[in-house]
Amino acid sequence: TAGMSGTLHAGSYSPFALEFSRKDGEQDLSGLSVTMPPGLAGKIAGFTECGQAEIAAAIANTGSCPASSRVGTATAAAGSGGSPFYQSGPVFLTGPYRGGSFGLAVVVPANAGPFHLGNVVVRAGIYVNPTSAAVTVVSDPLPQMIDGVPLRVKHVKVVVGEEGDFTFNATDCTKGTIGATISSSQGATATVSAPYGASSCADLGFAPKFEASTQGNGTTKGHGASL
Repeated sequence: TAGMSGTLHAGSYSPFALEFSRKDGEQDLSGLSVTMPPGLAGKIAGFTECGQAEIAAAIANTGSCPASSRVGTATAAAGSGGSPFYQSGPVFLTGPYRGGSFGLAVVVPANAGPFHLGNVVVRAGIYVNPTSAAVTVVSDPLPQMIDGVPLRVKHVKVVVGEEGDFTFNATDCTKGTIGATISSSQGATATVSAPYGASSCADLGFAPKFEASTQGNGTTKGHGASL
């Protein structure tokens, strides 16, 4: 499932939530690519970018990204059976990654009771279509094992713009879709989608202006006039 939560007023901020999962006996989750409809975007201004050294520190469990680069929270459930282990961690905005204009770094601690396996860091590239400005987010492969311990991820939920200051609704109320491709570690893929549509476009401000000026004194057919 994917979509904005709360009231989807056109041209306003709303949290964006994405969830995907598998059942016991199905192939293990591996990767995700999500394409937003045109107009649904994130506000980059006002957030810092987590740097390479800070991401390396998060991977080494010796530091983390600055709080000013946090844009959301990720929760993952891992393990077999009816009671998987849940763990949550922050989602940070990064600079360009894998050819994308920007990136994301998801940092989730892999700690269960006395077992401390460090942080699981998954990165993703953010790509902006140069024609439509539609945003596509492509994740790196999800880790399958840490220090010999299989993760068996069953459920992932990512929420960005929790504070109402990042994800911005479109100003077009035409119904669209959020599309995604989910891949497994065994090579299978599944294409899924969720509906999206902003509301209250009629309430948006509309005050267009039109101005023109010309200088026609002393012009000739050969030289014309300025406009």
